[in-house]
Amino acid sequence: RQKLADGRAVFDLVQDLLRRAEEEGLPGTGGLVVGLTNADEDILSEIADVPLLIPGLGAQGGDLAALSGQQRAAPILINVSRGLMYGEDEKGFGDRAAEFAGRIAESLE
Repeated sequence: RQKLADGRAVFDLVQDLLRRAEEEGLPGTGGLVVGLTNADEDILSEIADVPLLIPGLGAQGGDLAALSGQQRAAPILINVSRGLMYGEDEKGFGDRAAEFAGRIAESLE
């Protein structure tokens, strides 16, 4: 966790900015990016229920178990790119995509 000079974590500052934008009625919806390789239950439990973009599955080695049991209403988008494009197996792109989709769906149940 990257800390600021005032002791807060960087993601706390970003969450504060999201809350402030919402309170001030600014247009749009904010969300956060949380790398799956850094996501764990402690961090995810501290993040507001906002949309999350989660890269790091596949080639980066992120563990989907970190998302298990998360009761979030906001959407979660898990990005897999290198794992699909450069898989080290004989499967085609579509087969790899289907495999990752199945693993993701199972982890979010």
